[in-house]
Amino acid sequence: MTLPAASASVVARSASAVEGEAAEFAVVVNPPPAQGETAAVTIDVAGAAGHLADGQAGRRTVTVDHTGIAVLRIATVDDTAREPDAAVTAELVPGGGYRLGSSSAATVTVTDNDPDGDAPAVSIAAGAGIVEGGEAVFTLTADPAPARPLKVEVKITAEGGWGIDAGTRTVAIPVSGTFTLRLKTLNDDDDEPDGAVTVAVEAAYHYDISAAAVGTVAVADNDEPAALVSISDAAAAETDRVIRFAVTLDRAVGHRVTVSYVTADSSPLSAAADLDYASSVWHVHIPAGETTRTVPVYLLRDGIDEGPETFQVRITHVTGGRARIHPDQHTATGTITDSTGGQTQPDAVTDGADTTDGPDPNQDGPQPQPDADDPDNGQDPQPDAGTDGADPDEGADPQPDGGGNDTGGSGPSAEKIAACVTAGLLGLVRDYYDANRDKPPDYGQNWERVLVAFGDIQDSGLLPYTAFEAEQGEQVWGGWKPIREALQCLER
Repeated sequence: MTLPAASASVVARSASAVEGEAAEFAVVVNPPPAQGETAAVTIDVAGAAGHLADGQAGRRTVTVDHTGIAVLRIATVDDTAREPDAAVTAELVPGGGYRLGSSSAATVTVTDNDPDGDAPAVSIAAGAGIVEGGEAVFTLTADPAPARPLKVEVKITAEGGWGIDAGTRTVAIPVSGTFTLRLKTLNDDDDEPDGAVTVAVEAAYHYDISAAAVGTVAVADNDEPAALVSISDAAAAETDRVIRFAVTLDRAVGHRVTVSYVTADSSPLSAAADLDYASSVWHVHIPAGETTRTVPVYLLRDGIDEGPETFQVRITHVTGGRARIHPDQHTATGTITDSTGGQTQPDAVTDGADTTDGPDPNQDGPQPQPDADDPDNGQDPQPDAGTDGADPDEGADPQPDGGGNDTGGSGPSAEKIAACVTAGLLGLVRDYYDANRDKPPDYGQNWERVLVAFGDIQDSGLLPYTAFEAEQGEQVWGGWKPIREALQCLER
């Protein structure tokens, strides 16, 4: 391209550069080439030996596009030798179809960064210990103070999860001789051991490392330790109909904790799920400020003379804030003791009949909905065997015919209620009624109907719950078996 009217100039982009940095020049053509065209400008580069990188000195061509400006970067050497500052020069070579502009040469001074005489010694001093969320402070000192900013490599490590960006970084100690490094720690919600942040000076050729080249700031955790949830072993006789396991927090917390649990057979097999006990996968809530709740597991009478049998209840997970499963006390053993006295024991709710016999209807019926996460809130005392101090025959609803229809007639006697409904079973149904009474009608009313059938609630206006209905529920949940048996006993 021929540019008879164009001029070419070269200027320094920065007056100086520290050795190791590039000396930068701008080559300017005015007016610039048209879009899609370029101008070739020839430059001679010269500089003191020891400052220019290999291949940087000499003549070169710089291409300028339609912007009219091109940047020329000349690499310098960051060595360990002390040497005078020196200049790098870029000078335009005449010709090439352009005329020389107002600035045909430019100079960048390259400053040496190597220490005079003895290298400064770099030390580090750590500040006082902090609580997580605070700043860990470290003071780096160069002695003697450098004539120009001194680049120092430091290595940062952290013991604990404090949100520190660990690794190596470069800091610059100014001519004052001291530099303060501040590292912000993370204020999290995790309970963790106390830890520390450490900064160490890394070796380099242009400074010495002092004896005090490592500093450590202690970091204290400020989070409340997580409460531990455990479950305790329990034992009961078959006739108790229920075995209760205590679930405990090792301290009260300011929020509700939900503990999920599951039953499981022991290994080797002992008590069998849904034969000796009703299997369950559920949860229990421990309210804020409280430390214990109980988990009920229903026991099923098999009428077999046998020794003690065991099964397990295991905590599976905990939700609700700062609580976690106890590492060693997360599984409890339930021991079921036999009450047959060495012979087959007739079940009180079946008058000696085999409790496994009976209809297996295929139709669905109404089913009480237990709220097993809080069946034991309040831990009602074990009631009297169904009478609660009142005569069940006075004002009791007529006994249904087994299909849910009230056909008239008097209810069961106090003696029959005492023979058919154990105190433990009545207490459980009361617990379920209390836990569900404020929930949708099908929840609370169904449990109220069971209590009506047990003679525990009088004049409620509701029909007694029937064994037929309980059988339908038992097909879904094995815990209905003792209630169904008691209702069958009462309906005979």
